[in-house]
Amino acid sequence: MRVPAIDPRGIIGREAAVIHYSEVALKGGNRGLYEEALRGAAAAAVSDLEGAEVLRLRGRLLAVVGEGASAAAAERLRTVFGVSWVAPCRAVEPDMGRIREEAVAAARRCGGGARSFRIRASRDFKGFQANSLEIERDAGAAVAGATGLRVDLEAPDLEIWVEVLEGMALVCCGRERGPGGLPAGTNGRAVALLSGGIDSPVAAWLIARRGAEVDLLHLHPFEGTGDAALGKLAELAERIALYSTRTRLIIAPCWPVRFRLGRREGRHAALLFRLFALRLAARLAAERGYLAAVTGDSLGQVASQTLHNLSAVYRASGIAVLAPLAGMDKEEIVRIARSIGTYEISIRPYPDCCPAVAGRHPATRSSPEELLELYEGAGLEGAIDEAMDAAVELELERRGSRVLRSGPRPLARTGPRR
Repeated sequence: MRVPAIDPRGIIGREAAVIHYSEVALKGGNRGLYEEALRGAAAAAVSDLEGAEVLRLRGRLLAVVGEGASAAAAERLRTVFGVSWVAPCRAVEPDMGRIREEAVAAARRCGGGARSFRIRASRDFKGFQANSLEIERDAGAAVAGATGLRVDLEAPDLEIWVEVLEGMALVCCGRERGPGGLPAGTNGRAVALLSGGIDSPVAAWLIARRGAEVDLLHLHPFEGTGDAALGKLAELAERIALYSTRTRLIIAPCWPVRFRLGRREGRHAALLFRLFALRLAARLAAERGYLAAVTGDSLGQVASQTLHNLSAVYRASGIAVLAPLAGMDKEEIVRIARSIGTYEISIRPYPDCCPAVAGRHPATRSSPEELLELYEGAGLEGAIDEAMDAAVELELERRGSRVLRSGPRPLARTGPRR
């Protein structure tokens, strides 16, 4: 897929945010499809900015916005999956004089408190009059002379980036890292188990970061439709939708399994509850086309997460299971949770389904055969239909800096009861 031709005359003089990506550039013949998916996600992120338009250029995207909105655009775009880094900029004529002028303007705009600076230049258009080093020296001399800032090539307080393209030059400052990964919706669909704790939102985020469209499944402990779960759980879902553009939150009750299980299978209760949740996810997958379930399991973190237990539960579940936190310790998980904005939401008090059925001394070694025998003996497969009949779903979609909610509404069923 060729990059469509862009007339630079409609861009020169305007503010923008330049978007760079890494993995997308490695996709060979499919690169255009990934770039277009990233362009769509970026467009959703800046859709609330007046006059915003996201364009595909060679090796980058450019979000062109109204005057004074480039910093706001960059702030929104740094949470888009697939973005390696983003920076506010202005497009100018590909002329050394205009580049010097805009570099000085950028230093004055972004250099508050700075004592030193560096110019970093790239020359994608090889027909330009100067090479990268000459651009850096020329623009650097102009900035130093106009502002009094000293040049520091090792640890500058301020960096100004110049990208020379065919027909225009971009002068940028305030570069920020994005989340990286792949654009949302380019790698199939999955359903993530969302407990309301610290781990499961991070797991869902990590799989969404790899391009999967991730919907969320939560089992709530309340009577009725679970409206009490919508506050905290919807906030967690909003954080994930902010990065992945859209998601669905499915909220189902756990009373059907709690009623059947009680304390009868004390040592295996926590494992049977996990198995129920995954088999519910498998039923949803059969109806909605999910390719895998996502869990927040971390190997050995608690007794139910020994390798024997995880292997038994996953093999009995009937669905492929992705566990991106399996090799992480709690500090690593918390660090990611803080960085993506889910930690402070996750630590708010919230009742969990699992402790209501878990025994005091859970089994640490189980087998899929043993779990399935206990599962069938407790009649837990019948609890899936009851949970799905009582479930509701909430749709969340990013529009600019906000995530809009639609619902809740009864869960749409496409398959027969079993």
